[in-house]
Amino acid sequence: MDIKLIATDVDDTLVEGDHITIPEDNIKALRRAHDKGVKIAIASGRTGVMIEDVIDKLGCVDYIVVSSGSVVRELSTEKVIFSNYFKPEVVEKIIDILEEYKSVYEIYCDNKMITTQFSYDYYDNEVFVPDFKTQLMGYINIVDNIRCKEVLEKTEKINIVNLSPEKMDEVEVKLKEIPNLDVIRPYPSYIEMTDSRSNKAVALGKLCDQINVTPDEVMCLGDSNNDASMLKWAGYSVAMGNAPDNVKKIAKYTTDTCENAGVARTIERFVFNERTGL
Repeated sequence: MDIKLIATDVDDTLVEGDHITIPEDNIKALRRAHDKGVKIAIASGRTGVMIEDVIDKLGCVDYIVVSSGSVVRELSTEKVIFSNYFKPEVVEKIIDILEEYKSVYEIYCDNKMITTQFSYDYYDNEVFVPDFKTQLMGYINIVDNIRCKEVLEKTEKINIVNLSPEKMDEVEVKLKEIPNLDVIRPYPSYIEMTDSRSNKAVALGKLCDQINVTPDEVMCLGDSNNDASMLKWAGYSVAMGNAPDNVKKIAKYTTDTCENAGVARTIERFVFNERTGL
């Protein structure tokens, strides 16, 4: 069956480990696919403002699925196709726990990255790749009242980005007591939270309903646990060579690593039939 939609994760899938570099082969392959009539979607754990640079570099993105599936936008019209924000009372409960433990955290809210001065100071002092740090600091909006109306009503995702592993154990237990909240801990000192009704598969399903595409006509590429839902759902599911084994087991295929332009190799194989294997 012909592929009508390609949905790719960003970090460690489309973009290399520095969070900035996109292999040139990936850009060329996605543009070729787009020229052939294939729709292109970015499906990221980032919020909208944090993928603007990626969109500009590619120059062929039709849709974005952000904050691990909480919001879907059509870029040409800025139309929100699907959204699933946290309930205000859930946001309040999460903030209570995070502030009790003096956590460094960020809130993805209405296409923006919002945080407190305390958390911003952590970013300012932390050692990052210089270009990425400059980019990251430019994303951040500092608010005096983290419980403002905008945050309570339009939160897409909340991340804890720094806390000792011991305290993180306690926080994780408390967060998992909150109903309808998905808590993912990809690293010992990092937690991602989304509404349990949101994931990349649900979001892509809503998008496909709008554009008359079936899951069998979709190719999804990813490398991490927050990609698992769309890899289970898509007709063409592809794990990156740098993905952990549990993610590779979910996908139908495994391609090369992100640094070796695994996205391009996959498009060459399945969209253009230029390769016999991955």
